[in-house]
Amino acid sequence: MWTVSSDPQAHIQKLQELINGGVTHIYVHAGSHDQQQAINFYRNEVLPKVRGERARTVS
Repeated sequence: MWTVSSDPQAHIQKLQELINGGVTHIYVHAGSHDQQQAINFYRNEVLPKVRGERARTVS
């Protein structure tokens, strides 16, 4: 799965599909030269929302 988008929702949706499918380990790779930007994007825009979705599906 390779999601190429600056839209956080596209990444959230694909990650949630993997989680819902039973995947327990996900490795994110950013092919960008600016790795810090990719880390910040996932830290601030993607992971908090994936965690929120995961909490709702588990409870």
